[in-house]
Amino acid sequence: MSNKMIRSESKPTRSDDTLNQTTIPFDETGDPESDIVLTIVEHVADLTDVDVTELPPLYDSVNPGALADLMASPQSSDSSVDVSFRYQGCRITVSSAGTVTIEEPLQ
Repeated sequence: MSNKMIRSESKPTRSDDTLNQTTIPFDETGDPESDIVLTIVEHVADLTDVDVTELPPLYDSVNPGALADLMASPQSSDSSVDVSFRYQGCRITVSSAGTVTIEEPLQ
């Protein structure tokens, strides 16, 4: 994880081959649990057009502490850890490479 990304400078990118997929870098320099949770919740709220305060706790779908621990674990240069789960109809994939990929629910 040599490419540290600062959350405030990160921009979501859309995959060319999947129109309903967005990949967002998350800040690996701060508190991993809150950074991953904020990245997921803010972008799911935006994609589903629901206020952040109206979303159910992320903990209902995944244990944020365990997820952050997995992402913070040192990995060899030829391996990575990806964790996928569903939240608010979106498929979320968090990668130890420092990205969160959100596949929007089909409308």
